[in-house]
Amino acid sequence: MALFRRGRYWHYDFWFEGMRYQKSTKQRDKREAEKTENAVKTDLARRKFTLPSKSVRFRELCERYSEFAKTNGKRAYVTEKYHVANHLVPHFGQILVHAINLDTCERYKRLRLNAGAK
Repeated sequence: MALFRRGRYWHYDFWFEGMRYQKSTKQRDKREAEKTENAVKTDLARRKFTLPSKSVRFRELCERYSEFAKTNGKRAYVTEKYHVANHLVPHFGQILVHAINLDTCERYKRLRLNAGAK
């Protein structure tokens, strides 16, 4: 543990995921300061391993990707934009990205094959 005393209070100083965290625990007792430091570390670890509460819809993700591809000069930008806008977004547009799985992709492929796509 990286606890040290500065004046009357204990402070923590540690690295997590390449970022340095240092702050006063505002505790005078070392054991209480250790509890505070452990609570901060636990909170950081939980945030790392939990999914974001707000998921993104497929349509929003496609819009972000389109901006990225255009900005970075992707050669197939125009073709991809056409196919995504005319084929993928109408089918997957309102679905949350984390909800798209193998089954939804297979249904889309069957739908396209039945429509005469190659």
